[in-house]
Amino acid sequence: MDRSQRKANRDRFQDAEFPNLNQYFTWRDEVTNQANIDPADSAGFYWIKNSMAKYADETHTLERVAVDAGNQGTKVYYRSSAFWRATAKVNLPAVIDHTYDRRLSLFDQRCSVYGNCLAVLTEMKFPDATNNLTLEFPEGYDRREM
Repeated sequence: MDRSQRKANRDRFQDAEFPNLNQYFTWRDEVTNQANIDPADSAGFYWIKNSMAKYADETHTLERVAVDAGNQGTKVYYRSSAFWRATAKVNLPAVIDHTYDRRLSLFDQRCSVYGNCLAVLTEMKFPDATNNLTLEFPEGYDRREM
């Protein structure tokens, strides 16, 4: 889609409840037109726009979820309602108060990455099969060695 088509499509998104929408398009164009686009700028924009600190600062209580993966056996991932709310706020705000609603696609895959990040960046313990916080890394996590 060329620039003139994008500009023409902007009017479709105008809304009496959100009159400043065109400002977001302007900011997006300014970032797009820079030779060195920094993904942190985009992440920072959405962090502020969506008041993400409110969700990130919630207590992250991990739940162990076991899934039957057919001939690959049982796979485990970890989720939290705080991570759910943050993900929903960005990707599908309509379900933010419907914890673990299936309409938010790929949430279980996002949780796998979430668990790995928590293992590397925090000192949180993960629940084992008996729901005790004993694991240093997510169940099934293959730690890379140097």
